[in-house]
Amino acid sequence: MILALCLSSVLLDGCFTKRRPVSPMGDFVFAHPISPKTSESYPGPGPDIPWELVEVPKLVTPHSSPSRPRVTPTPAPETQPMEKPTEPIIAPELSDEQMATAKLELQKSLVVAERNLTLIQGKTLTATQQDVVSKIHGFIVCAA
Repeated sequence: MILALCLSSVLLDGCFTKRRPVSPMGDFVFAHPISPKTSESYPGPGPDIPWELVEVPKLVTPHSSPSRPRVTPTPAPETQPMEKPTEPIIAPELSDEQMATAKLELQKSLVVAERNLTLIQGKTLTATQQDVVSKIHGFIVCAA
């Protein structure tokens, strides 16, 4: 029954290719604007409305600071040009005992770094890892 209903609606609808297109503007009705009626007599000027000028308070108030007193600058004392030393003097910041301890820790760290480098010597490394290894070699050369 549904199949028969669908077939009849398709057949009764007509040829799809030869149908006239439906205009979407067909239902619109253009109305003429209503214009006011003109009168021969002009009503004259409007009523006089009394008004007063009221001053609006300022929303922003300027902040004024007291003026600074004028003070004469004190004359700078005459300075004699100082002679620059030819070579800078570096004072040791560590005692001999602290220096010996630091050197011993440095040697231990260098031994550990060299041992770690020998462990990765035969392995394939990424570009980032190769960069780190080259930097470690540079640090070892500078420390030695």
